[in-house]
Amino acid sequence: GLGVVFPLDQISTILLQRHIISERNRPVQVDFDISMDDLATFNQYHGMHQSRMAKCSYWVSIAILPAMSLLILYLLTPENPTLLYWVVCFLVPLALLFYSPRLYQSGLRKMMIRAMISGDNRGTFGHHTISIDENGLNERTEVNNSHWSWFGIETIEQTDDYIYIYISSLMAHIIPKRAFTNAEQADEFFSSAEIFLARCKAQPVSGVNPEQDLQSITGKNASLG
Repeated sequence: GLGVVFPLDQISTILLQRHIISERNRPVQVDFDISMDDLATFNQYHGMHQSRMAKCSYWVSIAILPAMSLLILYLLTPENPTLLYWVVCFLVPLALLFYSPRLYQSGLRKMMIRAMISGDNRGTFGHHTISIDENGLNERTEVNNSHWSWFGIETIEQTDDYIYIYISSLMAHIIPKRAFTNAEQADEFFSSAEIFLARCKAQPVSGVNPEQDLQSITGKNASLG
């Protein structure tokens, strides 16, 4: 028979690549608890990064207080304004412009928390277990056990404190990075999810299992996790 001689460095490279692929294909699991604060933070993030209406509302709310202060100061301008008056005219709107974002975020968070308290959110809050592998994402809570194939995942995003795996334009799995032992584990989870999603998106759409995704969406906690 015929044989092919590979240099040792090529053999080492091939074995390393196979090891990396094998490691990335292994299921990655994370356990965590979701609180109202986590959900409110996600809604703030989603509104500021996904919704145009929320962005417009944010900037209008930010501009109202400084604009009103300028109008009031203009109407109250004396006949011979002093330097101190002009300093006040400059500092007051500037201070309000700095404070308005905090005031807006605080009010929005309180409104969201009140809305969440008034509803039945079993399965949304509390303990969650999420695992990912090449076949998709699995979620377990006290009220549901759901599966999403990667064909059902829209996008994966992250902030300094969270990983968001969107299953629709309005819903996402919330994974706090505090659930990981260190930042490297969080980065590994995010990178693995991105690799699985990209690999799936590169495949023909004919591999989609609609019944499987429909079953996951009808779960009790198909909203946020």
